[in-house]
Parts: sequence; C-alpha cells; structure tokens
Amino acid sequence: MPNHILIISAASRGTTSTPSSSSATIAMNPAFEVYAQQLYSRAWGYPLWEPEPSQTQGEVLIGDVGYLRYGGFYRLFNALEISGGDDSPQATGIAHPNLQCFKLASSAIHRKDNAVSKGEHYSQSIGRKDVGAGAGTHGVNIACEYECSAQYGAMAVLGTPGMREEVHPGRRLKTYMKDNVDAWHAWVNSEEGPDVGIDLEDILFVVGSVKTTRWAVLAFFGDSRRMRVAIDGDVPGIPVSASAHVNIRRESTSLPEHRIGPEGRPELDLPRLLGMHPLEEAEHHAQGRSRRGRRNQGQDRAGDASQYRADQCMFLRYMKAKRRFILPYKIEAAAEPMDLAMDRDLDDGIGLIEEEPRQATHFDPVTTVLDYILEHSDAEIAIASDLDIIRVCAENRYKGEHPLPEDISRFLAEVQPDIEVTEDKLGMLLFDDEATGTYVPEHYDVEQQEGTFNDSAHIVPGEDRGVQSRTSETDPGPEAPFDGGIDDKGMLADKPSILHLPTTSGNERLGGITVLAFSPVGRDVAAGFENNTIVIWSAMTHGVVHQFQHHTGSVSFIAYSPDGNVLVSGGRDGRVIVWDLIAGGMIRSLPGHQGAIERVAYSPNGKLIATAADSFVKLWDAETGELHASTGDHGGIIMMVTFSPDNERFVSTSSDGTARVWSTHTASHICDLRGHEGVIYAVAYSPDGRRLITGADDGTARVWSALLGDEYMVMGEGEGGLVSAATFGEDGKVLHYVGSERVIKTYDSYTADLLHNIDCGDKVAMAPMFSADGRLLAAGGEDHSITVWDMSSRREIIRFSGHTDNINHLAFSRDNRYLASASDDGSAHKWTLPTLALPI
Repeated sequence: MPNHILIISAASRGTTSTPSSSSATIAMNPAFEVYAQQLYSRAWGYPLWEPEPSQTQGEVLIGDVGYLRYGGFYRLFNALEISGGDDSPQATGIAHPNLQCFKLASSAIHRKDNAVSKGEHYSQSIGRKDVGAGAGTHGVNIACEYECSAQYGAMAVLGTPGMREEVHPGRRLKTYMKDNVDAWHAWVNSEEGPDVGIDLEDILFVVGSVKTTRWAVLAFFGDSRRMRVAIDGDVPGIPVSASAHVNIRRESTSLPEHRIGPEGRPELDLPRLLGMHPLEEAEHHAQGRSRRGRRNQGQDRAGDASQYRADQCMFLRYMKAKRRFILPYKIEAAAEPMDLAMDRDLDDGIGLIEEEPRQATHFDPVTTVLDYILEHSDAEIAIASDLDIIRVCAENRYKGEHPLPEDISRFLAEVQPDIEVTEDKLGMLLFDDEATGTYVPEHYDVEQQEGTFNDSAHIVPGEDRGVQSRTSETDPGPEAPFDGGIDDKGMLADKPSILHLPTTSGNERLGGITVLAFSPVGRDVAAGFENNTIVIWSAMTHGVVHQFQHHTGSVSFIAYSPDGNVLVSGGRDGRVIVWDLIAGGMIRSLPGHQGAIERVAYSPNGKLIATAADSFVKLWDAETGELHASTGDHGGIIMMVTFSPDNERFVSTSSDGTARVWSTHTASHICDLRGHEGVIYAVAYSPDGRRLITGADDGTARVWSALLGDEYMVMGEGEGGLVSAATFGEDGKVLHYVGSERVIKTYDSYTADLLHNIDCGDKVAMAPMFSADGRLLAAGGEDHSITVWDMSSRREIIRFSGHTDNINHLAFSRDNRYLASASDDGSAHKWTLPTLALPI
C-alpha cells in the first residue's frame, strides 16, 4: 500500500453545479488534455499523462513514428538508421520493412542528464504552501499543500532528475518527413497497417524526450478554483485512490485526477522529494512511531533510484505535418437532392465544410503553427515541431518560468514569424538567430541545431501578409556625432523590411555605393560611397555604428582586419586610412601612393596590409603603419590582390592579362602566371595554397602552380566569353566558375573533367560572388532579385527580393550565415541565409 496520501479540499468553491453538468465538464476536459495544456508552457515538450513504456513496444525512442491517445504515445515504427557506433536503443529501432529510414549520425543526438530538476513542476495556476508536520486535518500530518487559483491546473513530480535526449530538427529532417508522411499515413490505413483511425496530421515524428525513473501526475479541471491538494508524509494503509474522497462535498464541481508510477518500483517518497524539512520529518515520524512498525522491516520506501533506467517519458518532443485540403461545397446529411445553382443565394456558407456535431480536437500547439503556415503562405504542406514554438518565443523575448504563452494562436498573430516555402511547396517557419540579448530557454541549444536546405525557397515575410513585419523593437543605440553627421537615421535594410540608406550627409549627396564588405565575425557591414563617406552598420540592430569622411574623393575599396576590429579604406584621392571600429575614428593614414587606390587587403594573420595603386603593391605593418615592402612595376593597373592561406605569398592581377606571385617577406617576385589575353577579374588560392585559379574576359578560367607559375589546365567559355567569378571548392578537389553563358560550371580541379552544370539564366546577370570557402554563390538577376546557390548540393537554396535597380555589390559573412547586397537604387540590405548541412 502507498505510504503517502493526497488530501483534496474545496476550501472556497465557486458556482455550484449539478452532477450532470459536472460530468459534462469532465467529459469535455479529460485529465490527460488538461494536464498537457497546463504544463506545455514549461517548454519541455508535450506532457504525457501516461509516461510509462508500452508493455508491448517498450519505451519512447527518438525516430519513433506514432500518435497520441489518452495522454500516451503509441509507436507505429521507428524511422532512424543511426551511424557512428552509438549503442543507444535508437540504434536498433523497430523499422517497418518498407520504410525509407532517415540516416542520422549518433553525434547529432544531444543528451543532458539533469535537464529538468527532480521534484514538483506545476502550471501557473498552482501555488505551493509549505505546511509542516501536525498541520493537517483528520489526524493526518501534512508535509506541504498546493492550491489551484484557476479553473484548470496541473502538476508533475519527477522522482529523479529528468534526462533530456533530442535531435534538433533542421530542414533535412523536415524534408524527410514531408517526403514520407503520405506513405506512412497510407500504410496505417492499409490492410497491412494497424488501422488505428488517425489522420495524417495526427502522425508524430519523435525528435526528443525528457525521461525519469518514477513520477506522479495530477490534473485539476472543472471548477477547481481555491481547491487544495495536501501531501502527507506517513499514512500507511490508505490507498491513494481513496484519498480523493477526503473532504469533498457532493456539490463540488469536479475532482482532480492523478496517477503515480510506474508499477513494480519503490514508490516516490513524496514528502522528502517535495522538500519536507528534516526536523519536521523526524517529529512527524516520532508521532507516528506505531504506524511505522507496520511497514516492511528494512524497506526503503524511496528505493535506490540509480538502479532503475530513466525510461518514463514525461515530456515528448516531436514534429508533425499538415496538408492543405479544400473541398468546394458544403456537405449536408439527410438532405434531398437539390440544384446547387438555384440555391446558391440561399446559403452564404457554400464553399465551406461543416460537421455536426463538431469533432473534438486534442490540445496540440504545433497544429496551431501548421495552420498559421498554411494560412499565410502558398505552401501545400507544412512541417513544424514544438521546438519551433520555443524558438519563435525566444526570438521575441518571451520570458519567465513558463516561457511559452498560453494562447499560441494569438501569440503567432501578434509576432507574425516569417515563413519559408521551398520549391516543392513545403512550408516551414524561418528563424533569425542574429538578435542579441534575446531570451533562449536553457534547455534549447539553438547553436547546435542540425539540418540542411536542399530546395530553392522564397521568403514569406510579415509585410507581404499585410501586417507589420517582424523587426526588433530594441533601440539600436545612439548615433555618435560623426564627422558631417547624417540628417536622417540611416538603417541597414534586412529582410523583410525595405529601408533605404540616407542619400545626403549634411548638405552633400552621398551618391552611389562603390564598395561593400561584411565583417569577418559577422558583427558589422561597411560600405563606401562616391562622395568620400564610409558608413558602418551593426549587423544585429541595423543602426549606424560609425560614419567616416576623411577621404577627399570616392571610396574605392575597403577591407576588414581578420578580427573585425579595424577597417582599412582606399580612395580615389590616393589615401589609405586605417579606422578603429571599437572606439571609432581614424588610427592613421598610410602615405606612399600617388594614384587612385585600386585594392586593399589584410593578410590572414592580420599582420600585413596590402595596398595597390597604379602598377605597384605596397605592404604595410598593420600594427605600426610602417612600410614593410614594395613590389616592382607590374606593367598595368592592378585589379586584384589576394594573400595565400599561409601568409607567405600574395598574388596580384593586372589589366595587362598577367598575374604575379610575390613574397610577403620582401615583396620580391616569385613567378608570373602568363596565358590570359584579357583583364583578369577573378583570382583565388586553393585551400592548401599550392594552386591558383584565375578568370578573365578572354573567356577562360585557368589553374596554375602558385609556387612555379606553371599552367595546369584551361577551361573556356568560347570566343568572346567572360569568366567573372571563380574559386576552388572547400576541399580543393573541385573548382567552380561562372561565365558569360550564365552557367555555374564545376570541374575536377586536377583532371579538368566537367562534373556538372547549373543553368542560372537571368538569375546570374550581375555581380556574381563566391563565399570565402567556395561553398556558396550569390548573384543579382535581371529582375533585381538575388539568388544563392549551394555548390555542395548543386541547388538553388534561396532567393531574395527588395532592391529596385541593378545589384552592384555582394558580400558574404565568413560563416555563411548572412549576405549583404548593394544596388544602384541607393539601398543596402542584409539577408539571413539558410542553415547549411555538412558537404555531400
């Protein structure tokens, strides 16, 4: 028999109800529904009223595909195939023989032993009052008391700390569910399936859980206001089920329900677990010494928790899907045949489906998210998870012990999170992780999310839906009194808003943007203007951080130091200026050039600055500003300057069609790259620094020895062609270039074998730019949109719209999270890129 008791009192009841109405209330609000709804706001997952493993299927596992019923999870099969030597139960999951499994590395499963503390966890309507021994009624000594202040409430008690195990569902996992959920649903309802009578949107894909060894669950419903639950420390011989009848009068609207488990393990020592003071417990035991004698001698009622597996699933993490479904006409039962054309005016409801009586739906906020996606986009199928809800709340600073709002539908309507829709009409919530200071629950590790994005997509921002777009309401900070100042606050535009840069500084026009750069650490975006101005925006708040105006002519080039703390600029006035981006202001000016500055660059280790003007390159000590070395005459205007990855060499390209490799120690000449018959517009080192690729307006891309200058291979666009962007892949085994044919071509970088093409058409009309690692390509289209391709998956991954004129500059952040763009329309934008998976 249990050695504790739940005592329930209706201390100050609300409106009296008849037994029949009470029964109706209970029928409409079963305990498992109330329990789930009340505790969901803790953001640990879906609360299960039946946490114990199925006697036939075992415990809940990541990768399980199943459904909820009566507050428990029921598995259909397990869909994971885990690699990496993991010996967890998921590695040997139960898979249907015709199922296409999802391959997952064991390292993608994140575990935390003490994710949820042991003891009680209750809804916002429940309050605790420590009572202590001897304070009860009916001769019962009470350890603590809980009071429900609202109509509904719930409480869970964990006997041991909750162990969390989860996969962070990314786009690859969501795409997998989209591709398979129809087959799962068809199988469930086929002759071979279990025939459990569930719809497609009832199917859950388990991505995580919180488990314990022993537990108690309690739900208040009906009119539970001012109803109290007291827990006693030592009442043997009284079954828990009988305790629900203590001090409850017939006119009470409802009784709380509870469960304690699992069977076969020592029961919870609730008073000790709930924090009964040791002295009070000793006094309490002294008063009940005779009762203790009736216990089994030597038995520890709490038991040794370490000997039991944490297999009791208290909270469930999951994904689910919903398809768009519309029927054209209203369906009515028991009606005679009618002419719809004649009666159309009689019923404004035609076009809707009505059910009578209305079907009850069980509580699930993820369904609310799915409805939101389908309502506000053209997606044909929506995929979402409970973790998506947590992330939306985190980005919108929803705080507190209960980090999720009670009304998810209203919350979504207020914050209007963005939606992305892939080319095959899969709709998902789109997240920005850039905001600083946002509230992220400790149990959700945003930076570890796993996923990929293999299909092209478009963004459905709040602004396109006729509502206010989701933007930060935080103050971007005061604008410092910069030289010349800015009349109107200039903001860097980020999707989905379209905010233009200022066109004037004082009484002078800024003119067009001449150069754009993204801070290596993703903190700032900088742009140079025709009128001598440099503006730096915060990539987080989009507000102006610095404005500099010491050049006397157009700013021709800018470059960040590797740590992002310093910016160097070159101008048509021949000046090179080094700027402090922490304190603001000019550090120094580098003298020595007579003509306009064509290029500036930092060495990868940040020790050298290269500046190019006319036909010479000068190297400067980045710390002192002293001239380090100067090259000989290049023979033509220098177009590009790039350092080798090991800082030992740098290459410069010239308008005369040659490229030269120089030593960074002395600026002495190492070798020439000769063969192009036009201006070289693109140059990049291989990751190991041993080779170089160049692209020119003679229609060829060429690979060279970076040490000897030998030409290894030539790839061509044909007579009259142009190669405008070229780079090596991430591992150096392949190379990519974009030519005048508007096709991204990928070659084996050792054999020159053509591996594949991506025909981009009008999407790659302007300013093509590869990311620093060669993984991504972005380009402006003839329609002024920007398209981004993933070279690893060989797919277009996203397209951005917002500019109204030609795109003239693009810049990636080094971590490939963001893209900055500038246009002839006078605006600059910062865009958030999809999360990338590991290279294929």
